Amino acid sequence: MFSRSYNEYNDSLVYINHPRFYIENVYVIPEVIPDFRGRASEAYMKDTLEYNGIKILHNNKLKFRKKDLTRDISVSPGQFYQQNFRKKRIKV
Repeated sequence: MFSRSYNEYNDSLVYINHPRFYIENVYVIPEVIPDFRGRASEAYMKDTLEYNGIKILHNNKLKFRKKDLTRDISVSPGQFYQQNFRKKRIKV
């Protein structure tokens, strides 16, 4: 729950529900891309595979099986986004 901020016309708190967000796409890029900034839409990839709803983007022949590339991914398309797990999912 969040409250709206105070303004000159509203002197009390009004609680509103936090909007829910869903994860739409999950991408795996199993190769090094020079100058990649983290957005799949900015990278040109020659081929795309889909395995269990997860999209694998690649230019070269895959060195690993699709099952191995997607085994330890804890998010899936259609799942609710949970901000408290954000640090676990993003690896720098």
